[in-house]
Amino acid sequence: MIGQNFVESSVFSLSKTPEGIVDSFLAHMNSFNTETMLRFYEEDAIFINDNGEPRRGNWRLRKNWTASLNSVCQSKLQQKMSM
Repeated sequence: MIGQNFVESSVFSLSKTPEGIVDSFLAHMNSFNTETMLRFYEEDAIFINDNGEPRRGNWRLRKNWTASLNSVCQSKLQQKMSM
């Protein structure tokens, strides 16, 4: 990763600065793990899904991230199988 402005956690790094937020978010996303992604958010965070609908709270975020990450993993698997 490019940025070095991170606070180390036992699992993934969280950004200490605005400049490091993208690297931190991508590291969390590339884990393909819903629980890892949820650590990026506050308990009552509001997330806007692909349909533009607001979702508040970890349980709704969990549902959205599980579906999204499963979709990405399936796409990557299909790409590898077609090679």
